Amino acid sequence: MSKSKKRKSMRNGYVTVYCPDHPKASKDGYVYEHVYIMEKLLGRYIKDNEHVHHQDLNNLNNNPENLLCLSHGQHTKLHNFFRKNDLYDVLKATGEEGYQVKECAYCQDYLIANDKFCDNECHDKYRVENKKNRPSKEEIEALLKDYNKVEIGRMYGVHRSTINNWLREYEEAN
Repeated sequence: MSKSKKRKSMRNGYVTVYCPDHPKASKDGYVYEHVYIMEKLLGRYIKDNEHVHHQDLNNLNNNPENLLCLSHGQHTKLHNFFRKNDLYDVLKATGEEGYQVKECAYCQDYLIANDKFCDNECHDKYRVENKKNRPSKEEIEALLKDYNKVEIGRMYGVHRSTINNWLREYEEAN
């Protein structure tokens, strides 16, 4: 496989890369990027009866974890299943809007969204519970002798700015 490649504009809704030595290159030397990436992953060219499928149905998302190499029959069956069960809208939302199935940070129930919590109630309970587990001003100051705020934040599962906010809140309370 050729090492020389460059991105090009869209072709048929897909990104192409310049790779004139590729056996499936177009007349002007371009091959679909998702095919090129899958071939790099497999260490071989894609066979004529294989297709590269975008799991999130977003043709622009060529991240390796989003690509599947399927036989023509498997690919057809997969799309027929999506069509039969009206799954296209759900799958497109995961790709285009970045939705993921994940657990609520408080109750561990599953949610499909970009949110960290199911609802405001879980968010409020999480904040109250975490406030109880928050280190005191003295504990943070003692830790600051040996660690920076990023490291302390990691210890408590928060961002360094949260450590700054806690310190500010302690100062304002005095």
